[in-house]
Amino acid sequence: MLGERLKQAIKNAGVSYAKAALEMGVSEGNLYHLFKKESFEVAYLLKASQFLNLPLSYFLEDANIGNLRASTSQTGDFNQSGTNLTQKVKGSRTPSQETTKQLEDCQRDNEALKRELALANALVAAKDETISLLRGSYRNPN
Repeated sequence: MLGERLKQAIKNAGVSYAKAALEMGVSEGNLYHLFKKESFEVAYLLKASQFLNLPLSYFLEDANIGNLRASTSQTGDFNQSGTNLTQKVKGSRTPSQETTKQLEDCQRDNEALKRELALANALVAAKDETISLLRGSYRNPN
């Protein structure tokens, strides 16, 4: 069950349920309700995977969950474009290998982009330091 998988991930991370609820944007009582559900909004899984530092596939690759089946419903408030559509993840079959591979590829690309961004930021910092040193030597020639 998806809720049980979430509960186990929080427990394994050593995070309190109160902290997990805060990170996921729900009350602690609502978090306990999620633990009992077989499906809930993707937004909760995304938030949980981010603060627990787990891939989204962790929640979807449980033998009890089965094939990832997403259904859209007009129930929500989570969409940055403002369309009020949410997706719910239903745990009924195993995720397809293609979906799992695409997710893993995206996660690898994301990590590579994070490393490139860190390198770019380091280069900008070095450039700024060089400019400061050059300005200092121009203003105070020996």
